[in-house]
Amino acid sequence: MRRSSWTSFVISTLLLAGCAVGPNYKRPQVAVPRQWTVAAARGTAATPIEKDDWWSSFQDLELNSLVERSAEQNLDLQLALERVQEARAARGVARSGYFPSIDGAASGTRNRQRIIVPAGPQKSAVIVPVEYNNFQGGFAAAWELDVFGGIRRSVQAATADMTAAEENRRDVLVILLGDVGRVYAQLRGFQRRLEIANKNIKTQQDTLDLTSARAKAGLATELDVSRAAAQLESTKAVVPTLLSGIDVSIHRLSVLLGEEPGALRSELEKTSPIPSAGPEVDVGLPSDLLKRRPDIRRSEAQLAAATARIGEAKADLFPRFVLTGRRDVRPFNSMISRWAQETFIRLVLVSVCPCSLVAAYVRTSPYRARASGRP
Repeated sequence: MRRSSWTSFVISTLLLAGCAVGPNYKRPQVAVPRQWTVAAARGTAATPIEKDDWWSSFQDLELNSLVERSAEQNLDLQLALERVQEARAARGVARSGYFPSIDGAASGTRNRQRIIVPAGPQKSAVIVPVEYNNFQGGFAAAWELDVFGGIRRSVQAATADMTAAEENRRDVLVILLGDVGRVYAQLRGFQRRLEIANKNIKTQQDTLDLTSARAKAGLATELDVSRAAAQLESTKAVVPTLLSGIDVSIHRLSVLLGEEPGALRSELEKTSPIPSAGPEVDVGLPSDLLKRRPDIRRSEAQLAAATARIGEAKADLFPRFVLTGRRDVRPFNSMISRWAQETFIRLVLVSVCPCSLVAAYVRTSPYRARASGRP
């Protein structure tokens, strides 16, 4: 009868372990238009994007090199990657709740004593030195049965947090690559404008010299000379701004690559053509945009984590079942080599529940989940 009751309890516990309190996460359904609300710009095509290396379409070897090095050396991206590693480790900590915890201990001592031993009826007692060793050891194990799914919800939340960290790293990567491409295009634009400005200065200087010569010959007025001089000075005034723009662009690119400002000056100071894209650029569809944007996927993962924590909080309202066991080995008699072994296994019902605190946390969990689902 006792064995059948134990079997029934184990079966009912396993059936309960298949359940988990709290809501299950469901992806929100969002209505998106099939096409863009405005007409496609010239040079763009509303077709699905087939590749992510958009920078390769510019056919610029220097840009390709900068993008590759920034993905390897950028400090913000390395920080985001460390957060991903942290989230993965936290998920491992959460998954450890599935397995029993084991604790072992061992000790050994050597004792030296003097005991009085009777020598016989006619003789006095003698003191005899005695030395002996004392060893003992044992280990204990505890395994929490996830009856109400608190551990499973914790693992689900940790998995969603890991996904959110990975999407955050991808978001940083997307911003980084976009900044590298934008600043690189600005740098080439400043260099091209400076080249044009220097040519204009040379041309306008020749015009001023010619106008001054014509004025001396009486073929032009002083007004014509003043206008030519003013146009020349106006063009010269643009040069410092362009030089400053070049310096700032080089500094920004150096920082984006995780190097000191100005470290790329020798590499980028030579003028090169402005990168130009192909005849058509794929911009994708509105429905694909939600799937591609890492910030939206990160928010979705955060919503999934907050939803799982609702169940994790509700599981704290129920008791916990912990299966514990212990095995001890110690000397039965310290004077002789005889050993005693003791083994026991028991099921402990742990019910430590600050109900008011847990209930308040349960009430706040749905609001936290809804807040996570908002941008």
